[in-house]
Amino acid sequence: MAQKKGDSTSTILAAHSRAKVELFKVYLGTYLNILERAEHINHLNFFDLCAGEGLYADGGKGSPVMIMETIREHYFANKKQCIPIDVYFNDPGMSQIEPGRLKIDRVKEAVEKPFRPSTVNVHFAAEGYTEILCDVKRQANGLKSNERAIVFIDPWGYKDIKPDDLIELMQNKRTEVLLFLPTADMHRFADKSLSDEDFPGGRPLRNFLQALYRTSAPDSTSSLAFADSLLKRFRLLPEIRFADKFTLERDKGRYFCLYFFTSHPLGLQKMVEAKWAMDEKNGRGFTLPNPQGDLFDGYQHSDYPDLVKAELFQRGGMTNAELKLFGLELGYLPKHSKELLQQWKDQGILEVEALDELSVKGFYLDNDKRRIKIKLK
Repeated sequence: MAQKKGDSTSTILAAHSRAKVELFKVYLGTYLNILERAEHINHLNFFDLCAGEGLYADGGKGSPVMIMETIREHYFANKKQCIPIDVYFNDPGMSQIEPGRLKIDRVKEAVEKPFRPSTVNVHFAAEGYTEILCDVKRQANGLKSNERAIVFIDPWGYKDIKPDDLIELMQNKRTEVLLFLPTADMHRFADKSLSDEDFPGGRPLRNFLQALYRTSAPDSTSSLAFADSLLKRFRLLPEIRFADKFTLERDKGRYFCLYFFTSHPLGLQKMVEAKWAMDEKNGRGFTLPNPQGDLFDGYQHSDYPDLVKAELFQRGGMTNAELKLFGLELGYLPKHSKELLQQWKDQGILEVEALDELSVKGFYLDNDKRRIKIKLK
């Protein structure tokens, strides 16, 4: 059931994996800029729990190399300044590219090539996922108010992934988690694992789904619907304030997902921005070239205007801050909301009221200091 390391992506970095790494790079670069300018944050812990090969046979750069290159680029772009960072790379596996050699040894060799600021310390380990996760949870829960952490979990398969682990990682509200799941493979076996306790190999998936859904079940009507169903359940977990996902097409019709968890609206906004930077058309995912159609054609078409209208009517109007957050939670940027509001204003169906006794000349979705209320007539 779980994806195995003997397939092609164990020696080369496939297109969907390159897209995953690139998305992560865009997000990390932005995140570092935010921390560099935050007066109350002075230390970052970064954990890559399933680091892989480092460099692949086709020259592809895995997450460890990307992380160190992003830190280097950040350093030189910020006048040779970088907040203190501790980076932890872990992988217990043996290399598929160099038989007889540990993957973590290849990672160590690969990440020593990019320039490293003196404020950055790198640590290496070859522990099993369950063992390293216990240590990471301990460190995450011990973070001080001036520290932050990012945990990147990119396992082969899903047998060791538990919803409770996400809750424990997020409970201090100072950690952000990125979790890659082979949702296409999980969807394929989901119904069988839940209905047949004797299904060979079905126990890990059954345990995961039962922990996440309790007495209900996922939407298995399609692979994409299944991935969305997981996201909705992740959002209901205790300690998970915001969750989002980026869809990655590995093979034709085979979709995996990178899920993102944060406790802060700004973290959510920066991930949504990274998604739209990677997918300018939909802001949802990476697709293989397909002249016959788009990944999202015929599925979850953009009903954002209707959703905004319904929410405005239901609440009797929304503040600029509420509308901005509502859009981000649905995967849309403030500029998308502004376009809708401007259309409705031009149609004469929108009312904008100042709540701070100042004149109103816009919608102020990116202005945290202004307070206005937006209503539909």
